[in-house]
Amino acid sequence: NEIRRIDYNNKIGLKDPLTSFLEILLRKRQSRTIDGRRTYLMRAELNKTNNLIKINIEEYKNIWSDHKRLDLEYIELFQSSSINNLTLPSLIKIKFKGIVYKITKN
Repeated sequence: NEIRRIDYNNKIGLKDPLTSFLEILLRKRQSRTIDGRRTYLMRAELNKTNNLIKINIEEYKNIWSDHKRLDLEYIELFQSSSINNLTLPSLIKIKFKGIVYKITKN
């Protein structure tokens, strides 16, 4: 039997990854996140020069194992348009396990 490495029952304000992502799109600077296997802080940095929001993954803690891996490194949002205070990205880059995945708007 695997035991959990952190006490997540007392962690208040943790959100699922999609909710955290949407909060950052709505201009929130950071969001505490839980995805079932780990907890982390998604912290946004805005670069106005190239309309880029970089979401750094910080305070990464694995719940069920004690390894030091940080599989999700960052998410970059390249902004294009805005609808009702929601800035929609034209390109999303996700760096996961050393590989950069790109999602583009058609």
